[in-house]
Amino acid sequence: RFVPEVSPKTIEILEPKNPTGKSVAFIDCGAKNGIFRNFLKRGIRVIRVPFDQDPFELNEKFDGIFFSNGPGDPEAMTETIEMARKAMHRNIPMFGICLGCQMFGLAAGGKTQKMKYGHRSVNQPVQDVKNDRCLITTQNHGFMVDEGSLPSDYEVWFKNLNDGSVEGIRHKTKPISAVQFHPEACAGPEDGEYLFDEFVKQLGKISSLVGRSRKTLRALGSKDQGFRSKIGMFVIANPRRTRAGVFYCAGIGRPKDKNRLCRILSRNQTKRPQILRSRRV
Repeated sequence: RFVPEVSPKTIEILEPKNPTGKSVAFIDCGAKNGIFRNFLKRGIRVIRVPFDQDPFELNEKFDGIFFSNGPGDPEAMTETIEMARKAMHRNIPMFGICLGCQMFGLAAGGKTQKMKYGHRSVNQPVQDVKNDRCLITTQNHGFMVDEGSLPSDYEVWFKNLNDGSVEGIRHKTKPISAVQFHPEACAGPEDGEYLFDEFVKQLGKISSLVGRSRKTLRALGSKDQGFRSKIGMFVIANPRRTRAGVFYCAGIGRPKDKNRLCRILSRNQTKRPQILRSRRV
């Protein structure tokens, strides 16, 4: 296991020259400088943390989580995989590159495998399976996500045109995605750099509905929690009144959902839950 040797030991805040007010918790497993540059030039504040630091335990606000590239076997990254698994239940935007993609696959319940021939070049062709868009990419990896092991709520995003291996995965409904290649490569092809723009667009969508908060308590979906509404529900704690059990909510579509939400919050040791504001997403 090599990540502990290349991951930072302390937390570091990187401020952009032209801030947009959005921040990313950056799980650094041995990240390339080009990734930092891509976030900073888009005005994103970067909260750089070690590979085993749970960002939700920090006293910092952030709008999304990024999992970086890094060396070694992804299955050895047990602490980081568990962090990703927990974050996936919070409905916060997540993006991963290279090792981050492999860890997403494992956190989702899939498997990874060592490749017979790793991809190590600056001219690897990949294809978006949805729109057939082709990109020339830089790659440097010897493991990949096993396509057949992905759960039904995840889909293959990109495939390699040389050997058909998985080059990207994403959740079908949540803002969770990752790619195996390096869209930040410099020097190298810039075909995939737009993926940073797509991730940045997702940042702040939830907070823009309900207001920024120190801690996202829970993200509830209509299917897995038994809500009658077809739309999702996001629950974010108000940091000033958390002890009193006051919550902001968005996405409550029917009256019965409000009562169900109160019962769920009560089961999660919330005292006297009260809906301050609710509206359709």
